[in-house]
Amino acid sequence: MPGRVPGKSNTHAGRSHLDAVSYGLWSAGTYRRSKGRRFRFHSRGFVERGTGRHSDRARRSATAIAVTRTSAKRAELLALGAHHVIASGEEDYVARINEITSGKGARLTFDPVAGPFLEKLAAGAAQGGIIFEYGALSMQPTPFPLFVALGHSLSVRGYVLMEITLNPDLLKPAKKYVFDRLADGRFAPKVSKTFNLSETVAAYQYLESNQQVGKVVITVP
Repeated sequence: MPGRVPGKSNTHAGRSHLDAVSYGLWSAGTYRRSKGRRFRFHSRGFVERGTGRHSDRARRSATAIAVTRTSAKRAELLALGAHHVIASGEEDYVARINEITSGKGARLTFDPVAGPFLEKLAAGAAQGGIIFEYGALSMQPTPFPLFVALGHSLSVRGYVLMEITLNPDLLKPAKKYVFDRLADGRFAPKVSKTFNLSETVAAYQYLESNQQVGKVVITVP
């Protein structure tokens, strides 16, 4: 998503294209700001990639639930705007979702990990819920949860940023939507740590450590 935001650094501007993910869902008619709805974000993806002001839109109109593997990032995720945090490696995901939503389930789920955990995401989804798969970080087979999908009238769909960037009719308003919010501060991309080009190996080691909340940036002279 090319372009510069006046008064913003290259690092800040370089992160801006990820904010178009929400715009893409909204413009496709699947993102609805309906009071009381529950959104579930997987912390290895959407919450970490969209931390800070990026999640303000969802927080104003819905309950944002961040999901991470351990409790190590719980405090930071809550500070960044999540209403609830579920540590999937320590807690029963479906039970916690039902507790938080009073048994209604999550209306929208954004997941970049995929793999066998999709079955639990489906079990925790609301009637008529939608699960967006936009990555395959698990690198494992992702079985379709057929019977849960049938019983919940569940939709599972893929999403890639190119849905927006390769469509001129969507790209122009998407750029305006994102850049306007970067310029006035409603979007504030979260950068966990910045490395020089000469520190590329260290940057990858830090990325693989899974300590980051936000993006790892390598600057080029």
